[in-house]
This record gives sequence, structure tokens and C-alpha cells, in this order.
Amino acid sequence: MGYDLSDLMQLVYAERAEAVHLHPNEAPVLEVKRVLHRIEGPPMAPGETEELLRTVAPPEEVAELRTNRITCFCFHFRDVAVFQVMAFREEGSVRLEVRRFR
Repeated sequence: MGYDLSDLMQLVYAERAEAVHLHPNEAPVLEVKRVLHRIEGPPMAPGETEELLRTVAPPEEVAELRTNRITCFCFHFRDVAVFQVMAFREEGSVRLEVRRFR
């Protein structure tokens, strides 16, 4: 696995960004003031977004994704921020949007 979700959340927090968008076979995209900026780095490997999701998602949210092809939950990051994690299953792969909530 090439990316770490904690590092990406830290980047969102440090850059005062709104979100990071994670798609298989693409480098992550940082959303800053509603403008999308692709992060320099390798594309995410197939299955990597789902692996990243499992590092923060409670089991019931993973089950929700499996059943309904979508899930959304809040994740408290290092007592400094709360993120809304949204996961979508499309065409056999998982897309993530990790949005700073507060």
C-alpha cells in the first residue's frame, strides 16, 4: 500500500483543505477552496482505497458498503479534527472522499 490515510488527513488539516478524493488508479486529489489539486505521487493501486477505508471504518460501515454500495461516517483524527468519510462502490472498486467536518 503506497498511501497512508493518516498522512492524507494530516495534509488536509495542515493545508486547510476541505477534502481529499481517492480513486483507484489515480493519485489522490486535494480539494482546497473548492479547487482540485492532484497530489504529486503514484496512482493508487487497485484495492488500495478499500484497504485504506478498513483502517478507519467500523465493521458495521464496511458491511453497509458491501450491502448498499455506499457508506458515510465520522472519524475523529488525533483530537484535532473530525472527518466525514464517504465510500462508494462503483464498477467493482471503492472511491473515497475524506472531508474535513470540523
